Amino acid sequence: MKRREAASAALDDLLSGVGGRTGLTRAGDLVGTWRSARDRAIEADEAVRTASDRLEALRERVGQVEQRRVVAERSAAESQQQEKAAVAAVEAAERAVEQSRQEHRAHAVRSGLTIGEPCPVCLQTVSTVPEDDTPSSIEAAEAALDTARTARADASVAAREAAEVVTRLTTEVASA
Repeated sequence: MKRREAASAALDDLLSGVGGRTGLTRAGDLVGTWRSARDRAIEADEAVRTASDRLEALRERVGQVEQRRVVAERSAAESQQQEKAAVAAVEAAERAVEQSRQEHRAHAVRSGLTIGEPCPVCLQTVSTVPEDDTPSSIEAAEAALDTARTARADASVAAREAAEVVTRLTTEVASA
């Protein structure tokens, strides 16, 4: 019994040191609150690490897309230059076709001239028939024009597609 009484007295002394049973209960509650806060802190730390990893991956992805966008912009600029050159080539080929047709019309008139007869254009009497070289082929000029038009159409498509890639990549960078 003495042991029981000694144990009871020791327990009473311990309880009085922590504020009785109520103090002991409060201390237990504080330990529980501390453990809960520690668990939330561990979860928050893991969430921060995960978010940091995702952010790093996203930055890397944005960098890659940005590099592709820069390359696409260069390509688009080159395509636009090629399109301008193709338009100029078409215009030159159109002028060449018209010049060839004009030369053929003049050749046709000159080839029908006869000295002493009236000119069918100005109605004056022809005194000399000018020497006439055979004009270049209209067919060759028209074939060159067709080739230039095809090249212009191809360049226009390439320029439009390159611009679409730039737009898509710019949107991708902006939405990342």
